[in-house]
Amino acid sequence: MATWTAPWRDIHPVRRWALVWPREHGAWGILLVSLLTGAAVGASSASALAREGWLLTAAVAVFCARTPVENALSPDSPFRPRTTSELYWIALFAAAFSAIAGVALGVLLAGEMPAGFYVVGLVAAGIFGVQAVIKRSGRRLRLLAQLTGALGLTATAAMACCVATGRTDRLALVLWATNWLFATNQILYVQHRIHESRAGNHKKKLVGKQFFLISEILTAACLGAFWRIGLIPAGSLIAFVPALMRGVILPLLPDGRPLEIRRLGKGELTHALIFAVLLILSFKIGP
Repeated sequence: MATWTAPWRDIHPVRRWALVWPREHGAWGILLVSLLTGAAVGASSASALAREGWLLTAAVAVFCARTPVENALSPDSPFRPRTTSELYWIALFAAAFSAIAGVALGVLLAGEMPAGFYVVGLVAAGIFGVQAVIKRSGRRLRLLAQLTGALGLTATAAMACCVATGRTDRLALVLWATNWLFATNQILYVQHRIHESRAGNHKKKLVGKQFFLISEILTAACLGAFWRIGLIPAGSLIAFVPALMRGVILPLLPDGRPLEIRRLGKGELTHALIFAVLLILSFKIGP
C-alpha cells in the first residue's frame, strides 16, 4: 500500500503556500487592525488581555482555514488541487487550522461571555456566507464581494470589545462601524488606483475619480453624523483625516502615474496603523 510521505515535495514551490495560506494582504490588515482597536479600546484588565489572546488565535486560525477550504471547493479557483499530493496538503492545513481555532474558541468560551458575542459571531459567519455566494458571480461583482468580506472581518472589532469589557453595548457596534468605514475607504482607493492604471482613456479615468470622490464625501458625511449624535468622540474624526486627504488630493494629480503595487500596499499599511493608533487614543481620551 502506498504511503503518504511529505506530499509537498511533489508540489511546485509557487503553488505550495498559495494553496493553504491567505494571499490577501489587505484582508490581513483589516482583520488585525479591527482586533487591535476593539481590544485596546475595551481593555480594562490583565485577564481581559489573556482572553483577547485566545480570540486573536481563533480569528487568525479561522481566517487561515478559509483559504484551503475555498481552494478545495471552488471550481473557479486557480489554486484548486490538481493532484493527490495537493489535496492531501490542503486537507492537512485545513485540519490543523480548524483544530487550532477549535481549541482557542473552546478555552475562550469556557468562561462567561456576553450573549452579544455569539450574536456578532453568527452575523459575521452569515456575512461570509453571503460573500461566498457573491464571489460565485465572478469578477463583475468582485468589489461588492470585497466590501462584504470587509464587513465580516471588521466584526472582530466588536467581538474583541465584547471580550475585553464583558458586555455587548453601543461601543462594540460603533467600533465595528468605524472600522468598516475605514476598510471600505481603503478598498475603494486601491480599486480606483487599479482601475485608473488600466483605463484606456481620459474619460474613464475621470469617471473613476468622480466615483471615488463621491465615496469620500459619503464617508465624511457618515462620520459627521456619528459625531453629531454622540456615537464617536470628536477626536476619532482625526483618525480618518490622512485617508480622506489622500482621496481629496488624488483627483488633482496628473494622469499617467505608474502603479507600483508593492508601494501602494506599504502605503495602505501605514494608513491603517495610523488609523488604529489615532482611533484608540480618541476613545481613550474621550470627547
